[in-house]
Amino acid sequence: MLADANRDPDRFDDPERFDPARMAGGHLAFGSGMTHCLGAHLARLEARIVLDRLRPLLVGATRAPSDDWSPVRLLRQRNSLRIAF
Repeated sequence: MLADANRDPDRFDDPERFDPARMAGGHLAFGSGMTHCLGAHLARLEARIVLDRLRPLLVGATRAPSDDWSPVRLLRQRNSLRIAF
């Protein structure tokens, strides 16, 4: 299932934790080989810009406990993400 991508405990330490700095490599986000996403480099650059601009705004922020996952496991998404300042 797509929701299980990049969550293999044999490959990633603490696969349940969101870690944008994880450097494990071999992730499935943009495909590989002939099916590699043409926009992968642009998407990574955009994400880096957004995260760099958000970082100073979120100093001291913590994620409030939440198990508000969508019941549809196909994409494994949260219905909301609560952040405490």
